[in-house]
Amino acid sequence: MEAAEEPGTKSSQAEGEAGSPGPQVPGLHEPRLRAVISLLTRQLVKNLVALVVPVGLISAAVALCGTIGLLLVADWGDPVVDDRLVRFESSAGSAVTALVISMGVMAAHLGLTALVVIKVAGSLLGRPISAGWALRTVARRSGSLLVLFGAFLATGMAVPAIVVVAGTESIWVGVIVAGCVAVPLLWWLPVTVPVVMLEGTGPLRVFPRAWEITRDRRLRMFVHLTVAVVAIPVALGAGLAWPVSLFTGIEHHAAQIVAATVTGVLTTIVQGTALAVVALEQRRPPTGRPDLGSGGLPAIDLAAVADRLSAHRPTPKTRPAVALPLTALTIAALAAPGFIYGAYLHGIPNSSLAVDEQPVLHDVGHSVLLDDGTLITARSDKHHLCSDRECSEISELPNLPGEAFPSVRAAKLPDGSFAVVQWQAQDGRKPVSEDLNVKLTRCTAEECANSDQDPRLATIPNFFEGDADIAVSTRGILVAVLTDTKDRGRAVDRLRLLRCASVPCKKSELLAELRLPEPNSSGLEPIGLALGAGERPVVAYEDGATGAITLLSCADPDCRRSVTRHPVGPAFFSSSEEAKYFRGAAKYNSGVELVVPPDDRPVLVHRDTRTGTARLLRCRTPACPEVDVLPLTEPDLKMRLANLALGPGGLPIVATIDRPHKRAVLIVCDVADCSRRDTVDLGGYSTDHAGSLDMSVARDGRPRVLWDYRMGAESPYTTFLLTCRESRCGS
Repeated sequence: MEAAEEPGTKSSQAEGEAGSPGPQVPGLHEPRLRAVISLLTRQLVKNLVALVVPVGLISAAVALCGTIGLLLVADWGDPVVDDRLVRFESSAGSAVTALVISMGVMAAHLGLTALVVIKVAGSLLGRPISAGWALRTVARRSGSLLVLFGAFLATGMAVPAIVVVAGTESIWVGVIVAGCVAVPLLWWLPVTVPVVMLEGTGPLRVFPRAWEITRDRRLRMFVHLTVAVVAIPVALGAGLAWPVSLFTGIEHHAAQIVAATVTGVLTTIVQGTALAVVALEQRRPPTGRPDLGSGGLPAIDLAAVADRLSAHRPTPKTRPAVALPLTALTIAALAAPGFIYGAYLHGIPNSSLAVDEQPVLHDVGHSVLLDDGTLITARSDKHHLCSDRECSEISELPNLPGEAFPSVRAAKLPDGSFAVVQWQAQDGRKPVSEDLNVKLTRCTAEECANSDQDPRLATIPNFFEGDADIAVSTRGILVAVLTDTKDRGRAVDRLRLLRCASVPCKKSELLAELRLPEPNSSGLEPIGLALGAGERPVVAYEDGATGAITLLSCADPDCRRSVTRHPVGPAFFSSSEEAKYFRGAAKYNSGVELVVPPDDRPVLVHRDTRTGTARLLRCRTPACPEVDVLPLTEPDLKMRLANLALGPGGLPIVATIDRPHKRAVLIVCDVADCSRRDTVDLGGYSTDHAGSLDMSVARDGRPRVLWDYRMGAESPYTTFLLTCRESRCGS
């Protein structure tokens, strides 16, 4: 479908005869920017509908193929991040797919720009051509266009590298180099497209020919192309941002895809029209020769181009009966990629999961999520408190010396401050690896109290043997802590349950004490402390050397009566070598997690010492004489300790790593013993470094998972905070 010829344009064959001045287009003989923009605007208005249909249909097809390709790539299965599908790590399949799609989009853009160039040139010179003939011409010039594509691609990779290298010394050097490189590229390389399409120049001649055409008019062409090829498309994209902002959720990101496709179509039309207008620009030379531009240098011969377009071109016909359905089809096609993307997100099982896209922190070491979602991190001898749940800002907590190994142990107090377990050297110096005191310190977002003069809660021989857990009740702060009752002993030999009336703990009350078997060895988090019915304390301890679990169950809040059970017995090894092997695998992976549901029957999660399987143990009664055992994962000695919490309904929720499939998953129990459960995929990883998880269920009932993992053996740890939108996380 074509519009009428532009007024003032000749279309007679005489204009193409030898010796005639060729078609006369006043705007092409006027070098001023205003005249060029005016001519560009008229051509856009005149050819917009005729160009939107072919360019829109082909662009929509490319976008649709790209969207489907990304959704169908092997092992995608990633979570919805801020209502859009995101990969935390790229697999080989997704990387290759993304590369192929990127190359296809760029190649399609170049080919469609060439189509627009030849269509607009025909309109300018009074030789209107059909879209089919233009497509066939692009196909015939595909060899030369492929060479241009390679040149554009190489330039796109080389220029940023040159700018980065130049900018290493000074940012101003980088800016100057960027300007020196960008200026010639904008008045030279783009002109190669109309040279190929309008003159039929071959791949070896196209670059010197474009250089020849732009000589003595480069500054003017740079200004024209910068405005038409760069500024106007940017303005188009910015203009479409407002309607996209009217949508929210998944629809917002689907609308972004539609807007990107429409912007690509309009950008192609504007850039192709601008290239045709600028490349065909003519100035009346002083010599009066039609084949020379300003200064007597060769310009594109309008008469020759007109003759070339006149040969074998079918006469385009305006058919409203065909044009209207094609226009409607084009509009529907442009919306299809976004529609399919949105439908896919609404249809996947975990589409209600929301994940913070940006990493929380880098290389922060050990982290813990409190029940209200507060994040405390520790690395070396420094503790940090995150200002919000996304940890966009952090503050270092002063006056909190002491290592945080094996993990941060803290709890939020009723007044909003924090009780933090602190390991401190006995001689008052900065902590070292031996002879440490365990203390309880109060921290706020601004600082931590100085605890140098406070009494110690326990003594441990080294970090690897110590651990503690905290719970806050109406009667005080409960602390379950390992201690060495032998002064400067080699290993902890007691598990004590203490209660402090306030923090700092000036005086602690001993509620219960367990003598630990010798020899013993602590795991990553060997202690679990929870409150049962009536705020009765329940403490679990796992011996890292044998995997045996001891459960201390108090009958009342003051633990005047208690019972000790052994729900998991010690693992026996046939030889010292076998014991060394399994204990080595469990050293930084073992531990125990403990919760007490409303039915007052404790539930534990631990890692089987001999197989590495994550197992859920549920006591049959509150006193826990027997337990029901449920394996949650497949055997794997590299399996780390899973995380356990209670959902709003009092049912267990477990966050763990599915190592065989390289996924982080959330197991949401449907019943108290978790015999019926749903599994929510939280995301994947591609290396052997699955990392660690921490989980809490905040007061709003939504699970939050802190995933700390490494993308490579030498890479720093990267932390993500994953937040479910509702209590079952879409299961």
